This record gives sequence, C-alpha cells and structure tokens, in this order.
Amino acid sequence: MYELLLVEESVHDLIINRGSSREITRIGMKEGMTCLRESAKKLVLEGVTSLSEVERVGLLKRE
Repeated sequence: MYELLLVEESVHDLIINRGSSREITRIGMKEGMTCLRESAKKLVLEGVTSLSEVERVGLLKRE
C-alpha cells in the first residue's frame, strides 16, 4: 500500500504559501493523487491483501 502525491505547480504553490494539508490533499486528489485508502481497496480487489488486514491497520472499516 502506498500514497503518492506528485508535486505539480499548483501543489507546489500551496506548499510555498503554507496551504492547509486539507487543501493540498484536495488539489492533489483532483490532479490524480493516489491516496492510501484507495491503494488499499485496489490491493484487496486484486487479491494481494485481505480486507481483514486492511481493517487491522485502520485503513478501511466494514460498512
């Protein structure tokens, strides 16, 4: 599982101007950021890890 944020110009500007982490995440997601929760979901669907393992580390909860 991983989280990946490519720092494009808009994210760079937010960082330089002390943007909030929420705003940086919002713009990052808009620009294709891979969040940890989505990475975990993908690995469960691919059979690489189990739902119980992802729940154990606190990334997902059964609904």
